Amino acid sequence: ASEFGLSKVAINSKCSQLKLKKTKKAKIVKKIKKTWTEEDIKRLIQMKGEGKREKDIASEFGLSKVAINSKCSQLKLKKTKKAKIVKKIKKTWTEEDIKRLIQMKGEGKREKDIASEFGLS
Repeated sequence: ASEFGLSKVAINSKCSQLKLKKTKKAKIVKKIKKTWTEEDIKRLIQMKGEGKREKDIASEFGLSKVAINSKCSQLKLKKTKKAKIVKKIKKTWTEEDIKRLIQMKGEGKREKDIASEFGLS
């Protein structure tokens, strides 16, 4: 605050207006809401399918682990063991496949039924 010649209250007020948040490590970060494109969702599903950790996925997207977990939860993607998921996803996913997958998950279809429809075990 003294660096700017302002009070702590003035600095905190401006940080609040700019949606700046103090993290545990005393770093200041700006909270930015991510707009997920179909390509982002496709990449997220692929990375999860490859068994990548949320921490690594978050790093690649430039987001927090919480943001990645939140999106995975919205898409109803479950945490599974790496070997199991890698074995199941040996197919190249087209944009149409991803749209179909998202639609089917949105309709509440079970993974077993979706896998069957895609010809996966």
